[in-house]
Amino acid sequence: EPLRSLNDAEAFFQPVQELFAVAERDILRMNEIVPERELLMREDEKLLFERDRERLNQRFRDLESGEVGFEAAVAELGRIRAAYSEETREQTTDDLMAWVQSFVQLVERLSLIPAQARLEVITVDQISLEPEAAFQIALDNRLDFMNGRAALVDRWRAIQIAANALQSNVSITGGGDLATATNNPVDFRASTANLRLGLEFDAPLARLLERNGYRETLIQYQRSRRELIQSRDSLQKGLRALLRTLEQRRLQLEIQRRAVSIALRRVEQTQLALLTPPPPVAPGARAQINPTTAINLLGAQSSLQNSQNSFLAAWLNYYAARLRLFRELGVMQLDPSGRWVENSLDFQAPALPQSSESTETLPPPVPLGVLELAPSVNSG
Repeated sequence: EPLRSLNDAEAFFQPVQELFAVAERDILRMNEIVPERELLMREDEKLLFERDRERLNQRFRDLESGEVGFEAAVAELGRIRAAYSEETREQTTDDLMAWVQSFVQLVERLSLIPAQARLEVITVDQISLEPEAAFQIALDNRLDFMNGRAALVDRWRAIQIAANALQSNVSITGGGDLATATNNPVDFRASTANLRLGLEFDAPLARLLERNGYRETLIQYQRSRRELIQSRDSLQKGLRALLRTLEQRRLQLEIQRRAVSIALRRVEQTQLALLTPPPPVAPGARAQINPTTAINLLGAQSSLQNSQNSFLAAWLNYYAARLRLFRELGVMQLDPSGRWVENSLDFQAPALPQSSESTETLPPPVPLGVLELAPSVNSG
């Protein structure tokens, strides 16, 4: 029944108005985040971003009050209802079918507005951190490096202990006795007294075990020091690579954002192509949609889905790299439920160390002369 179909068609107005309200809120959110987005853009990128926003706002106004917008669709349905009668029953049915097709295309085009606006709202926090500052933060917060340095200091002290065992020992000894000349147990006389003084010198000439222990502590210290230096170099190299990866992931995210924007525009253009009136047909024949246009629409929608998946993957990759950076810096903090506290460190805070002056230096290496003069393990 045409009258029933007209009533059903009018029931679509309320959901579409809600969709317009959602699209308007998303556009407002996009406009609010513009200053934050433009902080990381070059001048040409700002112009392109501004042009995209103007185009999006214009599309929204056209869909709301344009020639083929929502207001025009409401007015057209009212005209169809006003022209309905028993004599125009068939014409009303044809007009209603054409209106439904046009209205569905309007809703499909409207659904692209929130997608575009939400795409522009997604941002990531850029980490402006120099590799030297990152290395400094890691040294100040990584417990494993603190423990490694403490173990190296223990090795250095062990050298002093082993060297102390090789020092010469000089002892002054003294003794004496006083005897009795007779059987009287208390008849002590000076003539029967003896006094002894001595000097003992213990040179480290025969201390084989101590010499071998000293040589071993020197080797162990040098080995531990090289291992700690190697681990610090590996940390610094890893942080440099991770910071470069973060910047690459951020740029990849922006590239995928542009790809999604282009895919949305392609879908919209293909949908507009469907609004083009078909060529005239013979009397009595039904107008057919150009099959190429339908295929193009399917391809555009498939491309949009793929680009959106790639954009999501790029965002997840950046987020994972940022999480690894916090872990490598030793500043990752968890809440009571075990979730990562994402903003646990302000990289722009002036309190962060910017030089290596606040970090304690490594204990010095063993002088080469000491290693050469130290007796070998097999020396006797």
